[in-house]
Amino acid sequence: RLNLVLSCILHLFLFTHSLYARRIDTFDQRLCSPCICQRITELSLLVNCSSRNLSLLPPLDLLPVSDIVSFNFSYNQISDIDQDYFLRFTNLENLYGSSNRIQRPFNLPDSIVSVKLDSNSLRTVSGFFIPNATYGKLYMI
Repeated sequence: RLNLVLSCILHLFLFTHSLYARRIDTFDQRLCSPCICQRITELSLLVNCSSRNLSLLPPLDLLPVSDIVSFNFSYNQISDIDQDYFLRFTNLENLYGSSNRIQRPFNLPDSIVSVKLDSNSLRTVSGFFIPNATYGKLYMI
């Protein structure tokens, strides 16, 4: 009888694990278009919009933006970013925006750890604002 119970528990575990793995692996890329999204955990999402010939950041309204931990929009022609675009990404840690045409600073969420914005048209980084931030943890590369 104990073997039957253990066998049922094992099957339930394997079934649950396969559903979880499938949820991560089968992220609907249409929600992420024109970018590519990759789930690294159930609640962590990488968004790659690099080299897409974009002049604007995509709306991403259908994405669970609170899951985005890394956002890459490098190697595009983005010049203007809505000042509060990234504030809704409440768990964003890494932001990559190199080789664009960004001219003015924008607001960043508290969760940000590193920002890479080299090869842009920025004249200053003093306008970047992170609400409630402890600036000791932010690395502007």
